[in-house]
Amino acid sequence: AALERGRALLQLGVAAGKLGQDLRAEEAFESARVLADREGLLPLLADVHQERGRMHFDRGRPEPAEQWLNKALELRIEFGGPHGAITIPSRVPLAILLQQRGELPEAMRMAQAARESLGPSVPAASHAQVMSLLARFHRQQGDWNAALIDYQGVEEALNASPSPDPIELAMLESNVADCLRIMGRADAARTRYERALEGLRVHATATDYRHVYPLMGLGSLLAEQRDVQGAAGILRRALAIQEATPKDLDMGAMLRWELGRVLLDGPGSTPSERAEGLGLLRAAQDQFRVFDDVTMVAEIAAFLDRCGRRCTESAPTP
Repeated sequence: AALERGRALLQLGVAAGKLGQDLRAEEAFESARVLADREGLLPLLADVHQERGRMHFDRGRPEPAEQWLNKALELRIEFGGPHGAITIPSRVPLAILLQQRGELPEAMRMAQAARESLGPSVPAASHAQVMSLLARFHRQQGDWNAALIDYQGVEEALNASPSPDPIELAMLESNVADCLRIMGRADAARTRYERALEGLRVHATATDYRHVYPLMGLGSLLAEQRDVQGAAGILRRALAIQEATPKDLDMGAMLRWELGRVLLDGPGSTPSERAEGLGLLRAAQDQFRVFDDVTMVAEIAAFLDRCGRRCTESAPTP
């Protein structure tokens, strides 16, 4: 009876979180945690920590996300072993959080531990999570062909799942689109971005942070095709979502860089748009300095040098 009640509370928390009712979700998770802890139901307790951490992760709240996901991982190692498949759902978001914080060696170790936990009996969803994680690191290394192959593995895993998560499918479309765009396959990339945005429109709230990724990609694609107005509108929407929930700070810097460049590069840009663009580039440069990203700081400086007076006309004095 206790296990059934705990499971019901856990599912209530998950459902509330999906509806954006975070306070109600937290109350349900806490009730489930207290019950599982009192009754010594360690697998249930680990699941509660996992879902609680996952909700914070999806909301862009890294500190509570890491706290609860680490608790879930510790328990799952305790009763499932260090390479148990049940550790994968905890390791994957923890690796991403470490990467976002710039702790790359630790992130790679977490990712490698997740990979070592794969096997023929591992559920398709866990295979998809690990392949997505590997793709993320291949992207960081600039190996887009390898990333695309990883995403094909994700697609195969999700297709093998009886009920794949529609938001996961949408994000997969966005990730594949990124690879195709970088590889010069613009039409195929645009189709994938549009599928991703439609999936998120149907299955996520309008302010869900995950919209940022396909919006960023589509905006960049439109900018490459010299559709200045289309690119600016898409990138403004992405930046508004990112500023409301600043999950990836480096993403915020990249969005400001992309939007600022579009506004300054546009042949029909007004003085106010150029002023806005210059302000965005300065903000992006400041953020990249904080991240010690000297490459991007130098790239923005070089862009402004090439742009010259056209970029600074009617711009406010810093």
